[in-house]
Amino acid sequence: MMRYSQAFLFSVLISVALPACAASPNPSSAGSKPKAAVLLRTFFVPLRADVPLGPKHPPLDRFQESGFLAGGQDGKAQLGALASRYTLSNLAYQYSDVKPMAEMGETVLEMGFGEEIQVKVANLTQVKGGPLTADFTITFGQRELIKRQIPFKEGDCVLFAGHLEASLPILSVFSVEIRRFPADQIQAYDDFLQLARKDSEAFAPPPPQQRSQEPYLPGVGDVSMPELLSRNNAIYPDAAKPDRMEGQVIVEVVVDKEGKTTNPRVITPPSIFDYSALDAAVTYRYKPAMKNGQPVSVTMNIIILFKYTIRPT
Repeated sequence: MMRYSQAFLFSVLISVALPACAASPNPSSAGSKPKAAVLLRTFFVPLRADVPLGPKHPPLDRFQESGFLAGGQDGKAQLGALASRYTLSNLAYQYSDVKPMAEMGETVLEMGFGEEIQVKVANLTQVKGGPLTADFTITFGQRELIKRQIPFKEGDCVLFAGHLEASLPILSVFSVEIRRFPADQIQAYDDFLQLARKDSEAFAPPPPQQRSQEPYLPGVGDVSMPELLSRNNAIYPDAAKPDRMEGQVIVEVVVDKEGKTTNPRVITPPSIFDYSALDAAVTYRYKPAMKNGQPVSVTMNIIILFKYTIRPT
């Protein structure tokens, strides 16, 4: 019989983290155009004591259908309208995706924030003289949050809002806009398929300003990124094993001119994993960052993940 023991997972250096999603098709690709396209925008507000929630905020104990909003707005205009509607002054943009959809077909929009979130829209129909209807299914990991047919007026966005999952310390607002395009409106259709890209550009933070002295910011201006050469895995702490706890620790370090990590400091809220993360962070070794052909010290963050697993011994 194979024997098992408790084991820890790993430490991981992450330079850029982006939601996982399928690439949208090239709007100029040859072939027949679909009759419709679906735009998903998601917004969020942190659930923290220092973040005020107004009197009309979404529910804290569930995620639900939340009415409609006029479509045709760019991302920033929609953010302002939703912040006012839900009295969430700190509501922030999170993610956009857009995909084509054939009437009576289906399309699935996905994003990954820990567990995968899927928004599936299917069976777009219209009864003569009546509203449009579509089947909406929203899942978080293996859990189905919403599954229902919803009627809506052409040009409106269908809204969903509330607390997605207890493990996520945020309130979420999803906007789903379904647009239909006659065959002769190819440019309008192409423009609609570009909205997710335009949102990303509109909400992108301004590039950071390089510091005037060391430690510099890596990857900014003429300062290169350090290149990871080696590291030791973080050790899963014994104290976390009884409850099978999992977590993430971000450690800020200075990578010096020799590529050693110095001055480690945890910048995430205190947790049971902090000491193990600090011990691991100081083992990282890099090819140092360069400026004008000379090695320089830089400040950077190391993200260390802790996950409870079982593995054979």
